[in-house]
Amino acid sequence: MAAPQRGVLVTENWSAVLHSVNYYITVCYSEKTLIYCFIRHIRMV
Repeated sequence: MAAPQRGVLVTENWSAVLHSVNYYITVCYSEKTLIYCFIRHIRMV
């Protein structure tokens, strides 16, 4: 019983890790895009 439970736990952990990684990538990407747009806006002005 211990082995399958551990497998499920690892799977759940990986799921959580992937979700957090995906979240951070999305946040960083949007922040870089915002900074890029901000710089372009400054250069236009």
